[in-house]
Amino acid sequence: MAKTILIADDHHLISDGFKALIQCLLPDSKILISKTSRQVDEYVETENDIAHIFLDLHLLDTKGLDYVTSLCQKVMPEKICIISGEKSTLVINTCRNLKISGFIPKTLNEDDLLFALKTILEGNEYYPALTEDNKNSLPNIGADCLSKRQLEVLKLIGQGLANKEIAQQLGLSNETVKVHIRHLFSILNAPSRTGAVTIARNQGLIQ
Repeated sequence: MAKTILIADDHHLISDGFKALIQCLLPDSKILISKTSRQVDEYVETENDIAHIFLDLHLLDTKGLDYVTSLCQKVMPEKICIISGEKSTLVINTCRNLKISGFIPKTLNEDDLLFALKTILEGNEYYPALTEDNKNSLPNIGADCLSKRQLEVLKLIGQGLANKEIAQQLGLSNETVKVHIRHLFSILNAPSRTGAVTIARNQGLIQ
């Protein structure tokens, strides 16, 4: 039975390249192309048999890891493989924690890219090896680096609460919550809410 595969990337050279390589590996596959998260969501709703989703981490209309997390609520994480020019320990560890099937750097040469795609399409995991620079890229942050209020906000983010819910629970305005979150992103060197939670858990700041 032919597999249905979705490639989501807003750069046509990337999506066309991935499509050509996948067709070499699976000539009978049905390949869908999406440039936005909205199109991805539409395909997820209308195409019930999508076997694999190759998702660019930074589609123009998304917030990176936050969208990846939301997509994992709609499809089995094992169907998702991230493709990205960003290769950091934080992002890769977050993908692993989400049980995503893999992470393919766009910088791979053609042979390594074919191997990565073949690995994913056969139902296995693929993650790149990390250099020492990658391994040492996470910040070392203690609880004393954050205020009591920042820790409270961080814990509630980790529980999945939205800004409005955090504001209500802590008796703060939405704008104050946003300010706290911006400061948290800066202190933790995090690209998103999901990234901040991953770093905080790795550092033992929250459960």
